[in-house]
Amino acid sequence: MLPSSSRNNSLESALTTTHPLLQPDILQIVFSYLTPVPDLCQAYQVCTTWAKVASTPLLWRHVIVVDPPTPFATAHKSPWPIIEPILTRPPRETRAAKRARLSRSPLPQHNARGAKRAVHVISKRAGQLLQTLHLHRFCQRVSDPDYLVSDEQLDDLANRCGPSLQQFSVINSRAEVAGWVSFAECCYNLKVLHIIACPTLRTGHIGPILDFLPCLEDLSLRKCSQLRGIAFKIQLNSVRSSLKRIDISMTNISHIFIRELALEFPRLEHFVANNCPSLTISCRPFRLQHERANMFPNLVNLQLNYIEYFSECWISLVSNHCPRLAALGASVMDYGSLHSLFDEQAPPIEQLSLSGREVDDHLWQMIFEKVGSTLVHCDLSRTKTTCALTVHEGQQFSALESLNLSDTRATDESVRKIISIAPHLKHLKLTRCRGVKDRDFRRNPLRTTTSPKP
Repeated sequence: MLPSSSRNNSLESALTTTHPLLQPDILQIVFSYLTPVPDLCQAYQVCTTWAKVASTPLLWRHVIVVDPPTPFATAHKSPWPIIEPILTRPPRETRAAKRARLSRSPLPQHNARGAKRAVHVISKRAGQLLQTLHLHRFCQRVSDPDYLVSDEQLDDLANRCGPSLQQFSVINSRAEVAGWVSFAECCYNLKVLHIIACPTLRTGHIGPILDFLPCLEDLSLRKCSQLRGIAFKIQLNSVRSSLKRIDISMTNISHIFIRELALEFPRLEHFVANNCPSLTISCRPFRLQHERANMFPNLVNLQLNYIEYFSECWISLVSNHCPRLAALGASVMDYGSLHSLFDEQAPPIEQLSLSGREVDDHLWQMIFEKVGSTLVHCDLSRTKTTCALTVHEGQQFSALESLNLSDTRATDESVRKIISIAPHLKHLKLTRCRGVKDRDFRRNPLRTTTSPKP
């Protein structure tokens, strides 16, 4: 075994000598296949040569910071992120480099932690090449203000990466409206903006922010509990010609009129408003026939699960006059009838969620007739199923892959009939289906035999 001095000398020579096949230009090509966080951060700690290559701004154009759970954090339900040490740890250095560093005047330490530290490090390494920064899955359960993005971090990000930034998402931000307006003014090329669970953001703040974002296509304001009232749509006037996706789930917005939404947002493709306890969707009469014919020509995804109320004509107009609609969620308790859901020619719906609704024989047969050939995912859980899930001859779910019948009145016979007409069915959930007497069949309906037990 080599003495300690020889081992240290060997380590220093290994760290200061780069293999011919691992020259900086080749390393940069290899590192381009790694994610900035945590892969490049870990490569940054190997040696000074690797740290220099890993800090190349070209490799930090698209950054998604995710705090992966550890067994310890999962067992103890710890909210503290483990990515932070990876971001802040310096590169490994030789003894000579350490002596040279210590001989110089010490540099001031950056005291920021959590998301604050992440923004500082990422914006410094990416510079004017940063295009995507997603922090919505980082520090999700942390409430300490020292760990959350504030006005200072938004200004830092805007000054370093403003014109190039196109996608940005953050959770639990404590930034005030002045900080968001200043950020939007510098990041005028933003196309995706997700502000999640921001307690300081109010309805009247949205308009001044969006005035500086003429190219915005995707806006998410999930869990922003201070968004209230009926004036939300007015705040979107500056981006109504470009906006393609709106997500206002878990907010307190109270009213939306379908006619104004359809006429003023012609490019809208995704509208998500799940779990809005105060939201009411109503429909004013259309003045001209062509207004009804041209409503939502590009709408693909419509999710209205567990809102307070929507009128029957609302869902009828949307389902019958949206030719590209592929995903529809109408999981609402006791409000409005769904018999007019597919009165006319239905769009090619692939995902249908009617959780909590009343499904009778008429609606069940309409699902077969109108969307049976295109339906891929269907959720009928917790429905007040008053029908026997009857399957007639010739009916078939030719594309169905996932079906949720949890907490319904399904029986062994009806479930086996559905399985027999769905050749591509991969997932079938029968939790709390008391009508299915065979326990093994209820637990694993697709693994057991389709023929009933004697």
